[in-house]
Amino acid sequence: MRYIGLITVLVCSIGVASAADNDKFPGVKSLMSAEEIQATGLEKLSVEEIEALNAWLVRYTAHEASTLKGQVAEIREEVNQGMRDRIDGTFTGWDGNTIFNLKSGQVWQQRNGGIWSTRMTDPEVIITRRFMWYYLRVEGTGRSIGVTRLR
Repeated sequence: MRYIGLITVLVCSIGVASAADNDKFPGVKSLMSAEEIQATGLEKLSVEEIEALNAWLVRYTAHEASTLKGQVAEIREEVNQGMRDRIDGTFTGWDGNTIFNLKSGQVWQQRNGGIWSTRMTDPEVIITRRFMWYYLRVEGTGRSIGVTRLR
């Protein structure tokens, strides 16, 4: 879900702000994998440009830390309650490899085996996270299935 990524960014930003307060910010390059460094183009920057980026990141996150902490709490609460959406169009259940296209534009795929047949139009669903896994529940049916987000 989009909220998980946002929570990760916000928590990392708060951590950067806290590190800045302690003068222990390790630098953006040490926080990224080699793939992330290459994808962002950081390897092309000079030492001075990296230092300027680090200084800006510390100033920005230190200034925004109190706001970000409140946003993280709100987002966590929403994730814990589940995300409500609707399957777009006619829904006939799942068959072991079903793709769920939601009205919000998100696309999820059935993760667990299992078959369930029904016929509904635009049914409401709730997607929740339990530990490391996501589950899609079709409201009013008592049916749910493990899913993985594709988009």
